[in-house]
Amino acid sequence: MKLADMEQQARRILIGLGFKEDGFEKKVSTLSGGWRMRCMLASVLVQDPDIMILDEPTNFLDLLGVVWLENYLKQLRDTSETTIVLVSHDRDFINAVCEEIVILRDQKLTYFRGNLSAYEQDFEEQKLYLGRMKEAQERQVAHMEASIRENMKIGKKTNDENKLRQAKSRQKKVDDRMGLQVSANGGRFKLNRDLVGWHAHNRAEIEVPTDEKGATMSLPDATELRFPGPLVSLEGIVFQYKRTDRVILDDVNLVVHLGDRVGIMGLNGSGKTTLLRVLTGQVSPSKGKVSTHSRLKVGYYSQHSVEELQERGRGEPILTALGLLTIETEGALNEGAIRGLLSSMGLAGRIASDVPVAKLSGGQLLMILSNPGPPCIGSNCLECTTASHS
Repeated sequence: MKLADMEQQARRILIGLGFKEDGFEKKVSTLSGGWRMRCMLASVLVQDPDIMILDEPTNFLDLLGVVWLENYLKQLRDTSETTIVLVSHDRDFINAVCEEIVILRDQKLTYFRGNLSAYEQDFEEQKLYLGRMKEAQERQVAHMEASIRENMKIGKKTNDENKLRQAKSRQKKVDDRMGLQVSANGGRFKLNRDLVGWHAHNRAEIEVPTDEKGATMSLPDATELRFPGPLVSLEGIVFQYKRTDRVILDDVNLVVHLGDRVGIMGLNGSGKTTLLRVLTGQVSPSKGKVSTHSRLKVGYYSQHSVEELQERGRGEPILTALGLLTIETEGALNEGAIRGLLSSMGLAGRIASDVPVAKLSGGQLLMILSNPGPPCIGSNCLECTTASHS
């Protein structure tokens, strides 16, 4: 690709990812974490590699950015020889972009040609098919073992060698030949083809797929308010960072009551994060009034919380998830309760107590930060969630 064409392509990609043309000359070091990630994504997309590996590319994109990236990758898939390998938690994104699925589960890889929805349908069918096969075989084994016991009893009582040999033969069949009767392709099982190498039995055990257990999380019940009223209210809010800057929020009014679930949506740069910062008291409005309940306690997870926790982990190399929550709960939970909480989020045993925060994955840090327990203990909690990043 010529340099001029590459520059034009880079501009098109940056605009697609939400950048404004007047920001093209900004230094990367001055960008926020989210925008730096978009810039890094753009630097990969502008290349023409043999294989493009994308690790959760939609994490820092808003809805329009995700749609643009989805269309870009589909176009790349259809018009170039580039192989795309991506990791994502966005199911719709995977369904739209991917033609093959590789599942990492129980330290093994499973390959499936088709999208995620097709794989899940096939998974359910396999679970039902193998479950029925295993139940039928268990009934068969129970019947054969009952017959073996009866033949052994009669053979010993009457000294009948035929009965004893028959019982022994059937027992060998139960021990060696019970198991999976079909190959991975659905054909008849053949020992020299489908079970190569040394094995204790001549058939693979019928393993019925099980649903993966996800992290469990529940919002704590808020305590009763001593007197009624909204948790927080905004009246005529106007906000701008400097008097010479553009107005970000103009005459905003909002009331949040106990038990509300509020989603805030908007384009990049529209002021979603600024609104949350006003709600949580991190910044004061230029005009207007913010009122909060006297017993309000706020639990706030921001789009930069994972980065901030990673930075904290680097500054405190021995800090673990268990130690972090012990500090944050200020003694409200004992070690057993904290371990139970972390275990419910997939951070059990030594991962919770021995692995430093700095070495945990982004997903593991997200689970710690998303835990609703500590910020809301013994008080009311205002949960603010952005539908997209700004």
